[in-house]
Amino acid sequence: MRKNLSGRSSPYFALTDAATIAVDANNGNRQSVTLSTSRTMGNPTNAVNGAQIVFRIKQSGSGNCLITWSSDYRFSTSLPSPTLSTGANKVDYIGFEYNAADGKWDCLAQNIGFG
Repeated sequence: MRKNLSGRSSPYFALTDAATIAVDANNGNRQSVTLSTSRTMGNPTNAVNGAQIVFRIKQSGSGNCLITWSSDYRFSTSLPSPTLSTGANKVDYIGFEYNAADGKWDCLAQNIGFG
């Protein structure tokens, strides 16, 4: 568990907002980012079979940001690639599990539109 600036524990690792957001599975299974514009979620490094990551994705105060998922993320018929909520300060949660046999992060959960 990581300490935030107030000294309290926070289970979320803060990702850096960038054109392609760098993700490292070693940083824990809960990772968050606040988008300033549309971005690409990079393929996670250091993946091991069965690893899970839940992304907490927050819109900026302006909203209207989208995510493009890199090639190692895989979606299904019942959980297609999500359309993020685009309202200012809205929060979405997207969860994945790593399938080493296929080299893919399979989407297992989506919950869109908090806030």
